[in-house]
Amino acid sequence: MKVRSLVTLAMSLFVMGFSTISFAKTSPMLLASQLTWDGSPKGTLSSVEIDEAAGNTVFRVAMSGQNMCDTTVAPTIAYATKSDPYYQSIVSMALAAKESHEEVIVYSNKDSYGYCHIGDITLH
Repeated sequence: MKVRSLVTLAMSLFVMGFSTISFAKTSPMLLASQLTWDGSPKGTLSSVEIDEAAGNTVFRVAMSGQNMCDTTVAPTIAYATKSDPYYQSIVSMALAAKESHEEVIVYSNKDSYGYCHIGDITLH
């Protein structure tokens, strides 16, 4: 499914009254909030960006004044890569949240380099 279609779907579900929408790299039987994360800040996204790094597309999000996970490398930024299984869904949710100025929870864990890798994003 294309990113634009997923954004439209996410925004339509939100407008229809779904108070929480989530796409996760987790088991369908578990909610993201039931898992252990290095970071799970709640707020509005201050920035979103797409970049090419080492041959892989990287999508980054940030929240003003909030640490995304417990790290000192780049604490205010979390990322997902195009090779992640739910990359398209994470990008769609983040873009829908940014466009609608709605709060999200970005669940992330530190990777081996100390950066915050997005595992789930929930739109509220």
